[in-house]
Amino acid sequence: MTSDLDLGKPKPHSKKHIEERREKILTLLSMGYSQYEICQELNISRKTISSDMHYINQRTQNGLFGLAKETLSTMYFNCIDGISRVERECWKVYYNEDNDPEIKQSHKWLL
Repeated sequence: MTSDLDLGKPKPHSKKHIEERREKILTLLSMGYSQYEICQELNISRKTISSDMHYINQRTQNGLFGLAKETLSTMYFNCIDGISRVERECWKVYYNEDNDPEIKQSHKWLL
């Protein structure tokens, strides 16, 4: 029996779920995550990452342009979002919003 909360969620091994996971792997790799960190972040095994990377590499060999075209807008958005998070964190340090006694004026000059 399916609850109302499960209706919008793709099944764990559905094509949509796998495609979303592969896109997340590509995004995390582009952000500099290691395979170990991706395993932790997505709660998947290294074998799954290896399998997905093999698929991505095969697909890349058969059509890099198509793959880039499909994921470019998502990757661009994630990069902009990452830059925004870094910027917010820098301002947080600059204004010392947490009243951290470790942050001194010299730290602010580094920003």
